[in-house]
Amino acid sequence: METKYTTTMTIARALKEKNRVSARLGVIRNRIANENSIETNVKRTFDICSLMKMESALYDQLIAIKKAIAVANIEIAGKLIEMSELRSKIDWMRSIPTKEGTFQESNRYGEAPITKVFTAILSGVDCIHEMEAMQARIDTLQDEIDEFNATKRIDIPVFNTVKE
Repeated sequence: METKYTTTMTIARALKEKNRVSARLGVIRNRIANENSIETNVKRTFDICSLMKMESALYDQLIAIKKAIAVANIEIAGKLIEMSELRSKIDWMRSIPTKEGTFQESNRYGEAPITKVFTAILSGVDCIHEMEAMQARIDTLQDEIDEFNATKRIDIPVFNTVKE
């Protein structure tokens, strides 16, 4: 698809535009899927060939936006990776068993409970403090990324679009 023109916008605006184009692409694809094969005695609501042209134009536009964002994000790739890994680590830490003390547990139906004593190296409080520190770092990184997205300007190719 040939570029009609190029427009400059912030990454924050490009992210919103990406979401709009993606949502519109989803609507068009659903219409194609729902209307492509119908009974011969039913009138189509939409022109499938026109919808396919729109789908192609929106697809090209979405790729162009994502590519421009990805190229610009190279400057903050380290922050994005660190934030992602911190979120993964928080999720993992939430799964760490921190049960301590004496508990009555039954193994099978009808059997007498068994007393079990648990000890943990990392307490629930230890995990909470660690996760809070990681969340504070995530918040700082997110603020820096938001600032970058609000100020960094990128060029987005705009393609000819077909109207419904």
